[in-house]
Amino acid sequence: MIPAIFRGGWLYWVGVFMLCLLYVAGSIIGDALSGSLIIGTLVMSLVSSYTLMTNARILGVVYRERQEELGWL
Repeated sequence: MIPAIFRGGWLYWVGVFMLCLLYVAGSIIGDALSGSLIIGTLVMSLVSSYTLMTNARILGVVYRERQEELGWL
């Protein structure tokens, strides 16, 4: 995995930055909704699942764009 990070280049780090922004936004939303139990739990489960799906999508795009450099397939 470590060689793939370096072979991914700047595109990988753009993806990491975007994911960090998503986690910060999720944290802010979680803090804002911490007072309401049911609504907060529902919204945070949606935000968490969106973050996981976005994580998979970003890594998939990075690996697809850099498939020549990675040499995995």
